[in-house]
Amino acid sequence: MSKTNNILPFDSTLSVDRGISVFDTLTGKMFRTTLLALQSLFGTAMSANFKGIADTGTNPAVPDGFYFADGPGTYSFFKDPGNNSIVVTDEDLQGMLVLSGNGSSWQKLKISLQLGDSQIINRYLDPNVRRSFAEGLPGKNMFDKSDITEGFYADYATGGLVPLAGYSVSNYIPVKPNTTYYFVHPQQVPFFDTNKAYISGFANESSLNTFTTPAGCAYVRISTSVSNLNDQLLQEGVVGTGYEPFVVYLNDKAFRIKTGKNLFNKSAVIHGYYADHATGALTANSGYTASDFIEVSPGTTYAFRYPQQVPFYDVDKNYISGFPNSGGSTTFTTPAGCAYVRISTPVSNVDDQQLQLGTAVENYEPYQVYREDLGVLAGNIIGADNFFPVGDQSTKNLFNKSTVKLGYYADQATGALEVNSSFAVSDFISVKPNTIYSFTVPQQVPFYDASKNYISGFANLSSMKSFTTPAGCAFIKISMPVADIERQQLEENIVNSRFESYQQAIVPASKIEEPAFEIQLPSDIYLIKGELFSIYWANVIKFSHAFLHGNYYVRCQKLNSDGSYAQYGDGYSYKWDVTPDEAGTVTIEIRIVHIYQFYTAAAKRITLHVIDKDATTSKNRKANIVTIGDSFTDLYGVSTYFGQFLKQDTTATINMIGLHSTNDPALKDDAWSGETYKWYTEAPVGYYRADRPLADQQWDPGWGENEPNGWHTGDTDANLTDLQRSHGYARNQFYNPSTGKFDFSYYINHYFPSYKPHGAGSQNIDCFVSFVGLNDAIWNYTDDLINTYIPSVRQKMIDLVESVLAFDPFIKVFLHTVTPTFAGSHFLSLYGGNFESYERAKYNQEVWNSFILSLFDTPAYKARGVIVVPTAAHFDVRSAILTQPYNTDKFNPSFTETLDYDIHPTQSGAKYIADAMYMAVYNIGLR
Repeated sequence: MSKTNNILPFDSTLSVDRGISVFDTLTGKMFRTTLLALQSLFGTAMSANFKGIADTGTNPAVPDGFYFADGPGTYSFFKDPGNNSIVVTDEDLQGMLVLSGNGSSWQKLKISLQLGDSQIINRYLDPNVRRSFAEGLPGKNMFDKSDITEGFYADYATGGLVPLAGYSVSNYIPVKPNTTYYFVHPQQVPFFDTNKAYISGFANESSLNTFTTPAGCAYVRISTSVSNLNDQLLQEGVVGTGYEPFVVYLNDKAFRIKTGKNLFNKSAVIHGYYADHATGALTANSGYTASDFIEVSPGTTYAFRYPQQVPFYDVDKNYISGFPNSGGSTTFTTPAGCAYVRISTPVSNVDDQQLQLGTAVENYEPYQVYREDLGVLAGNIIGADNFFPVGDQSTKNLFNKSTVKLGYYADQATGALEVNSSFAVSDFISVKPNTIYSFTVPQQVPFYDASKNYISGFANLSSMKSFTTPAGCAFIKISMPVADIERQQLEENIVNSRFESYQQAIVPASKIEEPAFEIQLPSDIYLIKGELFSIYWANVIKFSHAFLHGNYYVRCQKLNSDGSYAQYGDGYSYKWDVTPDEAGTVTIEIRIVHIYQFYTAAAKRITLHVIDKDATTSKNRKANIVTIGDSFTDLYGVSTYFGQFLKQDTTATINMIGLHSTNDPALKDDAWSGETYKWYTEAPVGYYRADRPLADQQWDPGWGENEPNGWHTGDTDANLTDLQRSHGYARNQFYNPSTGKFDFSYYINHYFPSYKPHGAGSQNIDCFVSFVGLNDAIWNYTDDLINTYIPSVRQKMIDLVESVLAFDPFIKVFLHTVTPTFAGSHFLSLYGGNFESYERAKYNQEVWNSFILSLFDTPAYKARGVIVVPTAAHFDVRSAILTQPYNTDKFNPSFTETLDYDIHPTQSGAKYIADAMYMAVYNIGLR
């Protein structure tokens, strides 16, 4: 095997012997780019650090410098930090794999090679391969996990790559300047201009899920831990809208499509036939499969692993001639005018058949297609019938019936294939670890790691239609009776949705008409034994109007530990009620189901936590509570009812502290009518408040203490005139004038200095409760809410929560979800001029609650005691909003209909909101 370290001039053309008889051509430009990439990784002393090409028998003297890995296998003399031999897989070699030593151990580094803006996938460009043309537009997820460099992260301070085991960094991702982007797994982000020159960076010390690109930014690189690669998402916007793989939708921009090394697509074979070399026709034979038409070049030699006869076809797919191959040759040469071939393969050899350019077959590589200008794997290119199939990637249905093996099933206990003439087994299906999948035809499931080694299995003795992959799982195989192949569907979901064939799922995004329904409930809901809790469906479904006016209904059931379902609670067409009769936890599953086609459009599993008020452990607890809110809280009794509900337990010691009065003299809060999260986090003062001392208000010049028009020392509100009051502004008690921000420590130290963090004193704050949000949500145009307001307030809300936890990390933070307004609102059409209709305001409520849930109903925040409360769910708009009769018939004065005359709640409505919060705080907020 020839191996050389010689470096040729950049403008020359170099043939590199890779230890096989096929030569890949590298242009000088590609070679230059490759050298620059290596230099950025290993420094200017690259030639001194480069030790050569290593194979499985290479024994380096010391773990120093770097080698190129020659092929797959176990590199026994290259030990990782755990003293394990490094294993190189075929997947590792899709790019350039470097074995890098640090003086004490070795690590694998996968390097992406670039030619201009093109990502090279599996093989350098081959000018002899016919190009196809298509139309394309990237999908929602901009992060391509196949286009990464492992073992590095991108430094936000320099834009350079820094070695770090366990991490990976993306290629340059095109972005827009001055635009907000969301990513699931946040890290620091460097920004680059159109020439990919570093501009600036985003340190992201608070682990935010969004960032805004600066002026002049054209590219970013994002870093991701290797364990998070499978569900990393980067999308334009302020909130994530659910994971989808990186795809390119076919649209109106031309780009080039090119096949990788292996030209044989096992997903496109026709079972039970072979292609006759003498006629070009397909002939029945149950032991064989025939390929689809495969593009080739005339007068060119090709090699295949399992040789058979080969028919040749012209550009119109008309038969020209054939190669009988009676001698079993592993090569053939296409005749003049040949544009296509078909190859035949025994059924037992389909999985690793390979057809490639050249005179010998190299190591197996799956069929792949990439887009030349972006380097996008064609398994990720979605959109037109003439591009099917283009790899092993689908959108929803992950089961490709074209790749099944008849007469076998996959044993969950061993992962091996066992003979059974009534069954069929899938090929390896790529999955994520620790993820729920559902399938239409349930059977046992074996799990495999990234190297397709068996890990464990799911026996599925109860014929459950869903399963969860274990840690480390990268592939599965599923089995089914032959009779059920046509209806099998595997998808990432807790239940199967509407059936789509493996290829039918691929449509332009713009043509998907069904909205992406979202069940807007937190993943954990806290209830009390013997007390009713309701979920009104229209209050908690995103795109509720499409739901209400479409062909859907909601099903809610208890999910048992064995995977079976049972009735739980009482279901109605418009709501679900439950009065828990025992303490503990219950998992419910909510599904939005199509009435006529029976598929599930959306589903969510929720854990109900039920506490028994009569249990000994529930007695003699206490809580000191700080409450903020808007007019619902300040004027319409929400905080009053909330405190009174908590005090129903006469053994509990409830102390609601604050500067503002409520309808109950024993209960205080810090609510401000008409205000928002934005106000709480940036406004120094509000309106004049009669329940605040005159000295705690800011006054216009001349109207302050002992000033000409002002008040006198010792005065109270009772001594003032209305004119004097109009010149006073109560201070925002949470606003620190030194920092200009919300500061919970400032609030406590300034107004309630006897309260200390837990462990630093006997008086502590236990709960921070927020009823804020309605005024944030409904008084903005919807476009402004999504594109301007939410991005502007997102960080302020994070800062608010973090400020509370910074004072005392033991405080529980409770955030409510915004309740809807009256259906067909008369009030909004008159007073709320921002809306064309009630429906617009309702959608704003849904947008806001989606934002709150995505931001705070996360494992990280829940572990820190931040709880999102489903106040929106537990709210009957029919009786909860202030209404009155209106005469709406010109000719019948006695005819009236009930419409809202205000946006505020009735006593019943205020109690609904307070009730949901009370159940959550009583459950986990009292100590």
